[in-house]
Amino acid sequence: MAKKNLEETAEKILRLIGGPENVSIFTHCVTRLRFTVKDMGLVQSDAIGRTPGVIGTQWLGEQFQVIIGSDVDQVYRKIC
Repeated sequence: MAKKNLEETAEKILRLIGGPENVSIFTHCVTRLRFTVKDMGLVQSDAIGRTPGVIGTQWLGEQFQVIIGSDVDQVYRKIC
């Protein structure tokens, strides 16, 4: 994925998650971004799942996970 696309992916995910003000905790693992959000209703999971660079999404309890794959660290840094 091109560097420009990673930045666009990061910006779109953050906007569709409800913005930085909706994020309580943000981390990542080997392939996923992991968000704990304040208001689950603000998260546009279907739109995030259709974002270029996103493989999929899932809720695990109150944590929203965005599956990115091997570029996860780069997208994480751009969101930070």
